[in-house]
Amino acid sequence: MKKTNIKKLFFVLGILLLIASVQTACKDDNSDDNADGGGTDGDTDGDTDGDTDGDTDGDTDGDTDGDTDGDTDGDTDGDTDGDTDGDTDGDTDGDSDGDSDGDADCSALPAWDGYKPKVGELFPNIIAKDANGNDVNLCEMVKKMPFIIDISFVGCQPCEELAKYLAGMDYYDPPGMWNFASRANNFNDKMKAGTLGMITSISASLEDLTTPAADKWELNYPHDYIHVIDSFKIAPGIMSMDVAESFPTFYYIGPDMKIIAYSHPSGGTPLEDHWGVLNKANEL
Repeated sequence: MKKTNIKKLFFVLGILLLIASVQTACKDDNSDDNADGGGTDGDTDGDTDGDTDGDTDGDTDGDTDGDTDGDTDGDTDGDTDGDTDGDTDGDTDGDSDGDSDGDADCSALPAWDGYKPKVGELFPNIIAKDANGNDVNLCEMVKKMPFIIDISFVGCQPCEELAKYLAGMDYYDPPGMWNFASRANNFNDKMKAGTLGMITSISASLEDLTTPAADKWELNYPHDYIHVIDSFKIAPGIMSMDVAESFPTFYYIGPDMKIIAYSHPSGGTPLEDHWGVLNKANEL
């Protein structure tokens, strides 16, 4: 055979081998695509996002909203109401009453019986008539302004001196002990302006929790904006050691009925002293 013919033969064989190798490669590539459902990402779900959940949002929770909480509302709080506050009522205020005002559901407050306070948690409601015959509903009133709850009793000297101070009367303040003038100097202005409310829960004594004392307290220390209520008309539990360990005890309650601060030596807000709650309410 001539050398020329041999060269042509090898050339043809080379072309045939090249065509065969290309066809093999195409078959391999198609087999991979077929294995992953037609996608090109190497998995078997048919999309191109690299996960195996069958959608194209790039996460692995099986929905198509692009987050990883498993619902389809597009936020990351795990509920299905479409907001990010973690409750299921569809608003963004963080409470569970279904509106957007951030106040509390008055029907879902804790009871006084066995109540143990904690900063940031709900405070029981106060529903009663004050010494002037006005209806008091703390949960409704606190929606308009924060409230100071003052738990006192007749014969408690600092309780009485604070009442005198707020009533504009002469009062006794041992040097540097209570400092009402600095701790509560804005209270009357705030109460008059409607930016702070105050309720005084009063008892006849530590031992006598059933004798009315509110009328006499109001008579002795009159104030247009402080609601004075007999403690027993609120609930016996308000004078429990869990709620009022020392006197006066102050609670500062926000519009959501949650405790902002309280003066309770065994578990209140870490403040500089027992009167720190007044400082906090006075400053805000």
